[in-house]
Amino acid sequence: MGAVSSATLNETEMKDSSSAVKNYTDTNSKLPKYVDISDKNNSMPSYLNSLVTYTLQLNKSNKNPVTIKSVGAPTGPSGTATGTLTKAQYLTMANNIKNFINTNGVAPNYASSSLGNIRYESLVYAYARIVNYYHVNGVLPNSVTITQISGVNSAGVIVDNLPPTVSINLAGGTYNSIKNVTITATDSRDANPKVYYSINNGAWVNKVKTVTLTLGAGETVLKYYAIDSKGNPSATKTVTYNINIANSNTTKFSLEDLQYAANSVQAHVEVNHRLPENITINGITINMAQFLKLLSISIININNGTNSSIELENATTVVSSENLNKSRSLNKTDYLSLANSIKSYMDTNGQAPTYQSTNIGNVGYESLVYTFTQIISSHQSLNSLPDFITVYPWSTVSNNRTVFMNMADIILASGTLVSHVESQHNLPDFIIISENKVKMSDFFNAFIKSFKKSKWKTLPIYYVRKFQCCC
Repeated sequence: MGAVSSATLNETEMKDSSSAVKNYTDTNSKLPKYVDISDKNNSMPSYLNSLVTYTLQLNKSNKNPVTIKSVGAPTGPSGTATGTLTKAQYLTMANNIKNFINTNGVAPNYASSSLGNIRYESLVYAYARIVNYYHVNGVLPNSVTITQISGVNSAGVIVDNLPPTVSINLAGGTYNSIKNVTITATDSRDANPKVYYSINNGAWVNKVKTVTLTLGAGETVLKYYAIDSKGNPSATKTVTYNINIANSNTTKFSLEDLQYAANSVQAHVEVNHRLPENITINGITINMAQFLKLLSISIININNGTNSSIELENATTVVSSENLNKSRSLNKTDYLSLANSIKSYMDTNGQAPTYQSTNIGNVGYESLVYTFTQIISSHQSLNSLPDFITVYPWSTVSNNRTVFMNMADIILASGTLVSHVESQHNLPDFIIISENKVKMSDFFNAFIKSFKKSKWKTLPIYYVRKFQCCC
């Protein structure tokens, strides 16, 4: 690699590439051999031309794309000058470098300055820092410190800023039979981009690389996009399907249907601190008792290696009764036994249990639904049943001051906290998670729990209390 493509670098590409070259050189004390961004490969001599050209443009408030120019390598880099150049001095030097390249077709071995001869590698490093400074602060720096850099590594820098490509295998329209639709994401850098989808404006659900959905009777509005491991999102697309089939006397739901519904119910509980009265799946509205039985059978089927659709049965909701006073964990054996007990009870009584006895206490009806949604959601993400699941007292879940967060929330909040400490040199009184203020003591407690549970094959959910202050 290291060849130059005939293209341009726009403002974002100059920002990201200058940061990448600066950081690489900071770490390795040598230049990278090339920088590749947006699948455009830039040799360091060519990139020096782009840097000085863009620096001169920025001085005139011009952010137009810079043409990637074919530039030969310097014949023998030399020079040892270090020190500080003023803005006027580094702008004059940039113009001199640009003129030299235009005349000779190669990068200079050095550039003359008031400090003496500045080596080629030091020039690339200096102007990468100048452009990076501009994009961080919005202005060119008043001065730049010249550091001696000598040598170019054999490795280059690749900046992944391109989103995945996302495709769908069924065109929108009207069909007269049940259809399956598959969404697939591909990416030139990331082997496993994630597909995100939403049905009828419901909660967003994600799967690795591909997902197949069953379209039931009626209208389905499907929205979807993809994200790679670097956080580059594709555009969101929307497609509408109409399935015109007569409703049969038997309604069945696939595992994918129940996974999507479990995500929706879990999200509803964690936002509203209560179960929804019902959930609509493929145009069929069912109550939470029916949903609990479907979840129980799904967990049993997954453990048995069965992926067949599950028939909907009538079931009556009940008032919950529970004696849990703190969060406790059930292992896989325990919650599989619980699922079988719920199924047996509902087969016999035609209604949900008010509670089920377990080795951690009596788990109430509402907690059973919420806990089983977490198990199915975890299976969807990990493609296996979790080794453990935490059962939270419903008094905690239903408390409006409870804030739920997962590992992604903890990691994001940790980054925010580090940035605050490094800039302010103190701990804040609280941290914002999901638009809620959380006390630092509660956040640290959840942080410690997250690492204790990191060895579990599960996707843990943590809760803390909202921060309240008196005025």
